[in-house]
Amino acid sequence: ETCKVCVRVLAGHVGFAVFDSRKGRILARTPQIAGSPEPQTIALEVPDLKTATHIVIFNESPLASGGLVEVWDAKVLVKSQASTLLPGPGRLVAR
Repeated sequence: ETCKVCVRVLAGHVGFAVFDSRKGRILARTPQIAGSPEPQTIALEVPDLKTATHIVIFNESPLASGGLVEVWDAKVLVKSQASTLLPGPGRLVAR
């Protein structure tokens, strides 16, 4: 099972994770994602998406202002099905 996010990092560095809020644990996490003039698609393999409750975008930037990211799309891919979780583009500030 895969969680895919298409983002464009406008400033700083960000990361994203798939989170289980019931147990308070991260199921899968990316390394830092640096800024880019083009959107980037990041895929995370998650052992069991049934336990996932959130997709979390967090600040990985040393900048005091934090990271700035546009979220273009997010999908969960289970076998041959895909469902969109977030419409895009949206703009979030990770602090």
